[in-house]
Amino acid sequence: MMPREMERCQVRNVIVGSHNPDKLAVLRGLLGGVATVVAPPFPGNPIDEEVGPTVAAIASEKARIWSRWLQEHGVSEPVVATDGGLIVPALRTRWNPIYTRRFAGERGTPVERARALLDLSEHLRWDHRSIGWIEAASVAFPDEEPVTFVSESPPGVLAMTISEHDFPDGRGFWIPSVWLCPEYGLKRLVDLSAAQRAARPDHWDRLGEQLRQYLISRFAET
Repeated sequence: MMPREMERCQVRNVIVGSHNPDKLAVLRGLLGGVATVVAPPFPGNPIDEEVGPTVAAIASEKARIWSRWLQEHGVSEPVVATDGGLIVPALRTRWNPIYTRRFAGERGTPVERARALLDLSEHLRWDHRSIGWIEAASVAFPDEEPVTFVSESPPGVLAMTISEHDFPDGRGFWIPSVWLCPEYGLKRLVDLSAAQRAARPDHWDRLGEQLRQYLISRFAET
């Protein structure tokens, strides 16, 4: 943020519509200096099921529900909610990004999800294994309709195999184990060094800039 923008923008709290610590960490990194990103002030989740035809629609609905729920509990701060999914164009109607986390079952392990995707895509040749990631972030101010931003990652390549060492603890996010990075000679995303990850183009960069500019403008109004 430029110094002049800093003068106009009063840093305020933004509540994340999630108790996920990884999501909190990402948004804190994106919005540092513009907003103080905080977890919901009390336990509980007002969303029983994520519903919507696209990741943008789901993020918007999550922000709307969280904002309304927090206001009912006496909290009137802007809320940001996100949703994302893997894009596999060659699978066409056999794949929908909104089901990325649960296409292999609600309780599938990361290894099971990775294997299920490779089984589903085993017929695809190398030149048809392009993949991407789409992420949406929605901001809801009290008593207002959410405003949603969407960004896509640069393309990757879907691996044809996985290795058990990519899942050392049996938990965590599984997409990096099947994502090959063309910019690093098809090295798996999970195997990149911290420096390589930092230098790699990312959908969060563009999404973060959109969120920052929006919040700067909104906070300057008050």
